[in-house]
Amino acid sequence: MDISNYKNKSKQIDFTEGQNIINASDLVICKYGYGFISECLAYGTKFRYLLEPSHIEAYNIHKCLQQKGLQNMFSLDKIKNLTINDELIHNTMTYKITPDNTNIKNAILRLL
Repeated sequence: MDISNYKNKSKQIDFTEGQNIINASDLVICKYGYGFISECLAYGTKFRYLLEPSHIEAYNIHKCLQQKGLQNMFSLDKIKNLTINDELIHNTMTYKITPDNTNIKNAILRLL
């Protein structure tokens, strides 16, 4: 895979705090978690996630993400055969919350 077109190819990370890794990433693939999703939204980082349908809070946030046009959920069956390539990264939608703490807090509360 040619990484020359990716925005963060040369970004240096001095320590491994989660938010720094997410900010430096072109794509995050994770088990659904409020922390991961909110960090991705704060930095405008593209993300894909696994959703546990029986987890009510996660399902409600998933519905709000869908309303924003973020169809970023994977099923467990699909991720088993996942190929990470330029097309996957390019076709993953993202949304960036304004980097103002009040706006971030309000946007996250709306998702909940």
